[in-house]
Amino acid sequence: MAKIRPRLDLDDVCSALRSERRRRTVRLLANRSGATTRAELARTLAEEDPEGATSEAVELSLYHVHLPKLVDLNAVRHDADAGTVAITETGRRIHQYLDEADRTGCE
Repeated sequence: MAKIRPRLDLDDVCSALRSERRRRTVRLLANRSGATTRAELARTLAEEDPEGATSEAVELSLYHVHLPKLVDLNAVRHDADAGTVAITETGRRIHQYLDEADRTGCE
């Protein structure tokens, strides 16, 4: 039997992708072969943060704001106890959309 892929609600996707930090999170996770730690993800995001946020501040925003929104969208899996984050198949589909938007010059 073929696996049915759930439809993404466009409003939910647009709302989640409104944040540059969430878009960068999806991109970074999609380019990894497996799970990463929340701390490592925060360090990577902080290195390129346009406002110069510290990795600690980025990790707090990931934990309290950005990862919950991406989990609700089923774009990432976040094990808060283990501190790990991984992309889902839905997240990979969203990443394809972001790549297409980058390629065509709209985001």
